Amino acid sequence: MSEPEKKQRKPSARAEKSKEAIVAAFVELVREGNRRPTAPVIAERAGVSERLVYHHFKDMKRLLLESHRINRPVVAPLLEDLIFEGTFKERRDYFVKARAKAYEFVQHNRRYSYHHAFRSREISDFLLSFWQTEGAQFCHVFAEELEKFSGEERATREANLRAVCSWNYWEILRQIEGLSVARAKAAVSKAITQILLVS
Repeated sequence: MSEPEKKQRKPSARAEKSKEAIVAAFVELVREGNRRPTAPVIAERAGVSERLVYHHFKDMKRLLLESHRINRPVVAPLLEDLIFEGTFKERRDYFVKARAKAYEFVQHNRRYSYHHAFRSREISDFLLSFWQTEGAQFCHVFAEELEKFSGEERATREANLRAVCSWNYWEILRQIEGLSVARAKAAVSKAITQILLVS
C-alpha cells in the first residue's frame, strides 16, 4: 500500500475508533444508572471532544440505537439459551434463569429506551421487536403444556405467559416490588406454573 493510501485510511480508522469510544461511554453511563447522559459527560468518559460526539451522532436517539446494535449480539444468546426437552420443572427453571440473566444485563439500557420511546418511532419499533422475540420463545419451551389448551383459552394463556415472561414484568418485580433476583425468579416460575395449570 502506498503512503498516500495509508494517509487516506488513517482518518477513517481514527473516526471509527472515536465513534466506538463514544458508544462504549454511553453504554457504560446508562448501565451505571445515568438516565440522561449529556454530550459533555459522554465526551469526557470517551476521552474525545464534545464536537466529535455531535459529529458522529446528531442526537441521543441515534446514539441509543447504536448502543442497541452493540448490545444485541450479547443479549441474543442469553434469550436463546433454552432447553426444549426434560421435565416441566427443568425447562421452566432453565428458561427463567436465562431470562433473569438477560434482563439484568439490559435493565438500564431498557429503562432508558422506554423513557425515550415516545419520542422516536425507531426506538418504539426496536422495543416491539424485542417484545415479540422474547414473547415467542415460551411457546416452544412449553409446547407440551400448551397442547392441552385450544382456541380462545390457549390464546389467553399465551398472552398471560407473554406478560409474565417479559422484561416489563421483571422490571415491576425488581424495581417496584423490590424483590431480589432470587425472589423475582421464584415469582416468575410460580406464575408460569399457575398459568399452565401444572401441579
